[in-house]
Amino acid sequence: MHEALDHALAETLAAAHPAAFAEQAALLDGRLEPAAVLRAFALAPRRFPGRSPAPVPPALDPHGVLARWPDAARARLQLLRGAEARLEAAAFDALLDTLFASADVAETVFLAQALPFLREPLRQLDHARACARSNMPPVFSAVAHDNDLPRRAFDQNAWNQLVLKAAFLGEPIWNIPGLAERNNPELVQMLRRYVDERRAAGRDLPWDLWACIGWLAGPEERAFLSEQFEQERGRAAAAIALALLENAAEASRVLGRRFMTRDDVAALVPLSWPRLAEAAEALPAAAGAS
Repeated sequence: MHEALDHALAETLAAAHPAAFAEQAALLDGRLEPAAVLRAFALAPRRFPGRSPAPVPPALDPHGVLARWPDAARARLQLLRGAEARLEAAAFDALLDTLFASADVAETVFLAQALPFLREPLRQLDHARACARSNMPPVFSAVAHDNDLPRRAFDQNAWNQLVLKAAFLGEPIWNIPGLAERNNPELVQMLRRYVDERRAAGRDLPWDLWACIGWLAGPEERAFLSEQFEQERGRAAAAIALALLENAAEASRVLGRRFMTRDDVAALVPLSWPRLAEAAEALPAAAGAS
């Protein structure tokens, strides 16, 4: 994987920016000093302007992150991967600490997105967890979305806090990688308490938080979701139905099918998470809603 990714990055950058690529390659091949890496990182937007087609195989970029990046970000990733390969582990860790400490929001977003593409991403979990605690939506999203590191390496507490943080920030929950795989009863209870708190305060709820509750719904959760369904309309109600339909228990699927018959939910059939994400915030309440 490492050689293939290095080759893909080099091929893209060498074709679009031959002089800048040659200069960066010489830097990485010489006596590498962290200060030189920091300078090259800062200058990358000037040296590698624009966005070129990125021939990165999907296996190396499953979420299309590299394909969306400008060339400066690809150059920065090549720089970081080269430094990681050449520097002692402690020196590279210190370099990354410095970059995170001095980064603006856009640079922090890049660094968070770059973490899973490093040679030893598990060494950088503290940075991933810090980004997952951020109150800045772009920084949080950079680690929560299109990023497999939390799914692979966060412990249950950090994972649950990430999902709950998405609800607090109003960031999408449904497309967090590993959401179904890492779902757990403790998270369900946390989300139920969150729902109760928001209802008591008269606050809106994210339409997609029902996924985690519905996927693991037993008798108690089905009763809870039945109450919530009566208070929701449009895609939020449809999300409750869809989550129950995807539950392994037949009793939950039966309830989901019943919820699908209400007019505002039926209007969104066929149900899927991407389709609901694109739907309007809510549809008018059906006259015969049950």
